[in-house]
Amino acid sequence: MAVPSIITIISNIKRNNELLKYRIDELTSMAERHESYIDQINILKQNLKEMQLRLDQLSNKKE
Repeated sequence: MAVPSIITIISNIKRNNELLKYRIDELTSMAERHESYIDQINILKQNLKEMQLRLDQLSNKKE
């Protein structure tokens, strides 16, 4: 009677471990994409600052 219970417990543990590994992999992938977006946003912010500076310079030349 105890052997089937032990087999079931081991099977459930294995299944849960596989699910946890899958979820961790998915979260890792999401975190990597998020970091990539942050890098892209920082580049866009820098480009926007440079564009604003250029516009200010052109505006000053026009006056």
